[in-house]
Amino acid sequence: MQKYQNMSLVRYFLCLGVITSHYFILNGIPNIWCVGGDMRIGIFFAMSGFLIYGSYEKHRDARKYFHNRVTRILPTYFTILLLSAILLAFLSSLPANEYFSSLQFWKYLGCNALFLNFLEPSLPGVFSTENVLPAVNGALWTLKVEWAFYIFIPIFFWIVKRFRWNEKMASLAVCFLSVAYIFIMKELYHQTGNRLFHILSYQFFGQGIYFFSGVMIYHYRKYLVEKNILFPLLASIAIYSIVLNFGGQGGLLSENILFSVVPPVASIAMVSFALGKNICNFQRFLGNYSYEMYLVHFPILQTLVHFGITKNLPPLLGLLISLTIIVLSAILVSKLVKLLKKYVLRID
Repeated sequence: MQKYQNMSLVRYFLCLGVITSHYFILNGIPNIWCVGGDMRIGIFFAMSGFLIYGSYEKHRDARKYFHNRVTRILPTYFTILLLSAILLAFLSSLPANEYFSSLQFWKYLGCNALFLNFLEPSLPGVFSTENVLPAVNGALWTLKVEWAFYIFIPIFFWIVKRFRWNEKMASLAVCFLSVAYIFIMKELYHQTGNRLFHILSYQFFGQGIYFFSGVMIYHYRKYLVEKNILFPLLASIAIYSIVLNFGGQGGLLSENILFSVVPPVASIAMVSFALGKNICNFQRFLGNYSYEMYLVHFPILQTLVHFGITKNLPPLLGLLISLTIIVLSAILVSKLVKLLKKYVLRID
């Protein structure tokens, strides 16, 4: 597939938004970031939909497809998972021998290795004070959703081929089914008050509207972005602004319309920019460490809150210090993973 240099710029923008949001939340500061939390994660999925669908469509080789996904995603994920579990022993209220022999420690590693972070989000005796959330890494829930989409794409292609469906219409149908699923989950949550329905509303099927918005952008990429980036970009921003101004609580548009319209138009706006003419050699200058930054940022922010470092600093200064530590840690992890791939895993 064609290299889209602005992809890195958009990824950094979205990653910065996630980090900033979590920084403010964990430090009890009102969030000032301009892009909503659900949308930040959703646009990540939209870009994945565009890239992953295009990658699989080009080769139609499931073995090569999964090999590329595994070698790209898992070494970094497992390295950060293991490093966090080991290094956070220094923050545990338990002695080292009890920490590493604890059933909770091994359950944490096992559940997170299987992307089931919700089954055991905490390590024994870590972040157990009142001012800190007990979860080690609250950002890991998205990885199981991402992998669910990776697995779903070959199944989707098989179904489309088996029943001779039109790929574009089938992709659009998945978008509508995703919206219907969100409607049902949110309605069940409002009626029962059971938070499980709220959680389910933004899991795999709930993110389908974003992921397959990216797929639809891929289908119509020549008309939407490659020929004329300005129109879809400005039109999407205009629609998004109108929906936000007139939708939501007490607005002219219902909440259901809000979360039905925002995902595709926000995805078109951001992905159109990502696919447009390269505005700078951003990736060549900084490299691409957004994935590593995303994985390491939460435990780092938690550690800084645990020691009261960021709580005692002006918000912007604390955020700048946090970002510096996160970026440096991401670069170090990236270098470490490259060495592991080369000398241990023998992966090029």
